[in-house]
Amino acid sequence: MKRMSDVTDVEGWKYVDDEEDADSLSLRVVPRNTLVYEINGPLFFGAADKLLGIETDEKVNCLILRMRSVGTIDATALHNLEILQEDCKKKSIQMVMSHVNEQPMKVMTKAGFVEKVGKENFCVNIDAALKRAQDLQ
Repeated sequence: MKRMSDVTDVEGWKYVDDEEDADSLSLRVVPRNTLVYEINGPLFFGAADKLLGIETDEKVNCLILRMRSVGTIDATALHNLEILQEDCKKKSIQMVMSHVNEQPMKVMTKAGFVEKVGKENFCVNIDAALKRAQDLQ
């Protein structure tokens, strides 16, 4: 179990200034006041607390969670996602989910999490999520 929780990580994207980066054409543009966190690995009780480490500030109005590498989620992780969503709601931050795989989507739908976040905020990939964040500006 310890090894499984060690493979799960939640990391914020690094933001670079396009003018200073020679490879900027290959980078995606993140709208102003938007944070993107990538979640890698299974989300279960051993790793669920990593979700609560996501920090936002008063400048943020959109939080994108990129979940393309999350194959499974359990009730504890879902509960922590709900806590994060409530915190975002209190701060007027819209949560946007990117590339939620089949099993996590079933769990989120069954628990009513999709309704809380809004179906329109579940995007098929990161490009759609970034577009959604741009539309929220």
